[in-house]
Amino acid sequence: MNALCVDTNILIKLLDGNELVAEILKGKLIVISEFTEIELLCKPNATKTQIQLIQSLIKDCFVIRFDEEIKQRSIKMRKSFGLGLLDCFISSTAFVNGFPFLTADREFGKLSKEMEIILLD
Repeated sequence: MNALCVDTNILIKLLDGNELVAEILKGKLIVISEFTEIELLCKPNATKTQIQLIQSLIKDCFVIRFDEEIKQRSIKMRKSFGLGLLDCFISSTAFVNGFPFLTADREFGKLSKEMEIILLD
């Protein structure tokens, strides 16, 4: 399967017109955590048009819901690596489901021995 689980910051870059992100994601199944969906929809000061764009983007993604396995993996990541809770939820979604994880947050480099992390500069 040609799929990537992506961090919220990647979708924000895509919405901002980042051509590199668009090229990387072209033709791929974009997988997101439901927490990424929530973060996007909570964008401060978003206009009605921006919210519509975000909702359209989310419809094009495969959203994975939080479950017991992701919860348990998140707990382990939080204890082992000290990541923020939302970061644990989002990255655990990729880990549990076996997807490479695309992010622009260097903090996730800590997980490179645990899972496939693709860091975007």
